[in-house]
Amino acid sequence: MEEETIDLPADNIEDKKEKIRKLVEEGYTNREIADQTGIPFGTVGYHAARFRKKEKEPVDNSDRHLCKTCKFRSKEFLDNDELDIYLQRYTIFDNPFLPQEFVEQLCKEYEGTIYYDRLILGLWKRAEGAIYKRFADDPEKFRCEVLEGPADNPEHKQFRKNDIVSIEIGLDFGGNQSGHSFVARGYTDDYRDVIGIMSKRVMAKDQGEDIDSNMLDQLFCDFVQEVIDKYGVIVKHGDYVEYCNVESVYYDNAETVLGNSIRNAVEKRFPWIIVRKAKKASIIDRIRCTVRLMGAGRFWITEDCKSLQTALSDAVWNKDVKDKDERLDDGSTDIDSLDAFEYTIERDMRDLIEEVENV
Repeated sequence: MEEETIDLPADNIEDKKEKIRKLVEEGYTNREIADQTGIPFGTVGYHAARFRKKEKEPVDNSDRHLCKTCKFRSKEFLDNDELDIYLQRYTIFDNPFLPQEFVEQLCKEYEGTIYYDRLILGLWKRAEGAIYKRFADDPEKFRCEVLEGPADNPEHKQFRKNDIVSIEIGLDFGGNQSGHSFVARGYTDDYRDVIGIMSKRVMAKDQGEDIDSNMLDQLFCDFVQEVIDKYGVIVKHGDYVEYCNVESVYYDNAETVLGNSIRNAVEKRFPWIIVRKAKKASIIDRIRCTVRLMGAGRFWITEDCKSLQTALSDAVWNKDVKDKDERLDDGSTDIDSLDAFEYTIERDMRDLIEEVENV
């Protein structure tokens, strides 16, 4: 953990915030703001993220399979011998108005997924098999290291610790006899890279007893401390924390009592961290966002994300559901870790997708 203790007057802090706010409104990037003002890049990233972040309501796509297009594409409709149908099939390559660079990028993002068959080749295939096939085939391609500075002859993608401007933690609750999942996610400047920083799945059987709210509070706060110790960047003025890149927690909003207990425990031990309920956006939207990030080369995990790696590798579509895309959730795979990770990105999905499209 990097820790710097500086005795500066409070009005100096407010002056920095005001400078950052004005430059953010003028459209400058975090790096440009840091260069212009001399304010540390990490401090700029922390405050700029708060000025830029807007609350977005999740998009409800629950009725997307009721539209005429989906009904028309359904196999039952197309195979009806009583109907006189002239069917033409087109691919994305048949559209002469799309820029070649755009098409190539889209193909790259969706390669190896059901969305490639549907959106690129125009085939309305049923979702089957691995959801994150590209990841499941070779997780090592997504491996990264977060270091104090660049290393020689790196084996994996490298990030400097100071380049991670926002770390947020997702928490999904399980039952007393099952487990709970913690996932810490990091962003680099302007949402360019999404990094699985650290993950942990806490199982009741491993603790030797049921996990009550007090034990869960302790386990989760210890996890937060681990994240701060290994990946945190902190600037302090005495006991006051001006900046820490570990900034928010999002928990499963279906468990109000446990959520309130977690909030109290976190705010007592880490008073600068904001604890909120997860929005629980559409699961399909969350899946598509993650798939596109993987395809665009913007998604990474560290060696401390073993439970998240397993969850992504094992995730499959529910083959028994015919009329919609549904992730299998029967206890055979770790859905809790996927949910915990997705809680940390769901509020930013539009910004993340915009960044992918601008790559």
